[in-house]
Order: sequence, then structure tokens, then C-alpha cells
Amino acid sequence: MTAGVAVGSGVKSGPGRRKRPAAAWAVDVNRVVLTGAVARAPRWVGDGLMLTLAGWSQVESGKMLPWYHRVLVEPALCGEGSFAAGLLGGEAVRVEGRLDHHKFLRTDGSGKRGAVVRVRATSLVPMSAAELGESSLMQVEGDRPHVTLYGARNEVTLLGNLTGPAGAFESGPHGSYVKVSLAVEGARSTWPYVDPEGKRKHFFTLKAWRETGVPLMGLAKAARLSVRGMLLSERFQDAQLVWHEAVTVEVLASRTA
Repeated sequence: MTAGVAVGSGVKSGPGRRKRPAAAWAVDVNRVVLTGAVARAPRWVGDGLMLTLAGWSQVESGKMLPWYHRVLVEPALCGEGSFAAGLLGGEAVRVEGRLDHHKFLRTDGSGKRGAVVRVRATSLVPMSAAELGESSLMQVEGDRPHVTLYGARNEVTLLGNLTGPAGAFESGPHGSYVKVSLAVEGARSTWPYVDPEGKRKHFFTLKAWRETGVPLMGLAKAARLSVRGMLLSERFQDAQLVWHEAVTVEVLASRTA
């Protein structure tokens, strides 16, 4: 876990309790660690790579769920002779980095803006046999055959501010949950797009199921929140029956300043 991030310890302030220093909450945190299979051959984008990482991980309910995440591999990791430069589809890898939220103008002529959440890798290495352990690579057949990793590691640590007040529990097909949006400050990007000068905000949707959502109830806009969770992907249809993809963080533990 990232140093200075108070997540999931359950320790509260009070008589006989030492209060955590304010400095532990001063700097936003955005960290992701994933293991998975490179689903298909990566695609070069300029001097960097874009790939899809696929895996199955155990969620809070105990069920195993599949996920697919787009990973941006910075040009600095893709130099001649590097592991990334020779990467093939089907390989098991470990990715460390941060979540990247990017807005773009849709190409459907609507004039509306869309958004995508991807993983921006700061480290990309092959998984050793020891690290694989009981995880296993699987071939998935169908319209788009690919490889996935069953028993993949999937960890997210975030520290930021709520963009609005936490609402009430909502009902879903697998139970009730609380949904909030978290703003996390991050460094500007220079690839594959260039951000304006200075830091910018990244926005992420968090879902906390059942009792995990109770601590989020009643939190106000701008509340300082740190979470430990998993990065999941889901598909849904809008009112026009158009399919969309969404990336959310399933909260496993949370703590407020």
C-alpha cells in the first residue's frame, strides 16, 4: 500500500487513539497494480503502446468476475530492446501505474464529449512462474478470441475529494450499493495527447456494495476520501439501446479525513 494513505485500517480518532497527521491526507494518491494477460497483440500509437489487459478476479461478494482494461504504455518503456517493444498477445504481465481519465469529442457528429478511463503504466514486466502461482492463462473463444488470466491481481488505491454528496443506496442486480464520484489531482500527460500546462483533475466512479457502502453515507461534497478497491469494467445499454463501456472502482475499504 502506498505510504501515508490511511485505508481500511478501521482505526478511529478518540480517547486513547492517536490521530493521523494531516500530512497523510495532503497529497492525492492514484495507484494501480494489475496482473493479467495481454488479450491480443498490442497496438503501436506513436512511440508508445496501447494494449488490453484481461483477467478474472474475486470481488467483494466472493464471486469471480472478468474484466478488461486498456493500458497505455509510455514511450519511455518502449525503447528498442525493451520488454514492451517485443510484447506479444497472450503473455502474462504485471502492470503498475495510475488511472487516467480523458475527455474527448465524439466522432458521431453529436458535438457531445465522451470520457474514457484507462491505466497509464509506469512499469510493465513479465510475470514469473512463482508470481503466477495458482493463476492460469485461459483461451477464450467466440467472435473475438483472446487470452485471459484467471486469478489475476487487481488493486487500486485512491485518495481525493468527492465531486458531490453521497446519495442513498441504489438497487442493482447483485444487491444494493452507494455510488460516488472522486476527483484526484494528477500530473499532466504528454502522450498520446497533450494536456494543458499544470496539473489536472481525474474523475473516477466508485461503487461500494452492501455494508461497505455504509461509511460513505452522508458524506458531503468535497469530503476527503481514501479508498482501496478493484478496477472493474462493465457494459450497459442506454435508452436508445446503444451499448457503452464503463470502468468503475469497487470499494473494498474506505476512510475519511
